[in-house]
Amino acid sequence: MCSHLAMLLEILQDDILNIVPEEWTYNDVVNNEALLKQKMNDIIKRHEKLILMTEGLESACSFIIALNMVTGSIIICFMGFLTTVMGLANVVKYLYSTFSTLLQVFMVTWYANLLIEKSTGLSGAAYNSRWYDCSIGFKRSMLILMIRSDRPLHVTAMKFSMISLNTFTRIASSSWSYFTLLRKIYDPE
Repeated sequence: MCSHLAMLLEILQDDILNIVPEEWTYNDVVNNEALLKQKMNDIIKRHEKLILMTEGLESACSFIIALNMVTGSIIICFMGFLTTVMGLANVVKYLYSTFSTLLQVFMVTWYANLLIEKSTGLSGAAYNSRWYDCSIGFKRSMLILMIRSDRPLHVTAMKFSMISLNTFTRIASSSWSYFTLLRKIYDPE
């Protein structure tokens, strides 16, 4: 779902960037003010729908994401530990399980990060459009869109932590810390 939202945000970025066609002169912009207002209203409505869709995704998946992150961290830690203490015959099985869990956590954080990146890109697209040739009302609408786009759309783990690639590095880091603690307790040499 995050990838779908990110794709829709990228389409919205392109529409914002090209709201005033490059080939239009200043007179074309002035003469087509009603069309530009209509386009801007459409963009604002689509942005609002994407915000609501993200909030819906957040409310539907927040618990699942939190559970996924916590269990992923624990599984990575214990599978890594079992890889080091079990016999050579089981190493491949435990390495595969560790890698699979790492990949699964990475995929969740990758798509959540993609959503953040695409939503913050709307502000840049608005700034790079030809808003400066338009009316005061249009400029205000664009400014409001830019300000709203500075706050990224995101998903969280039960409102505890915003999910991004930084989350993946924190999970990998904490799993490594727990793994080294287990190794120290198991093998106190």
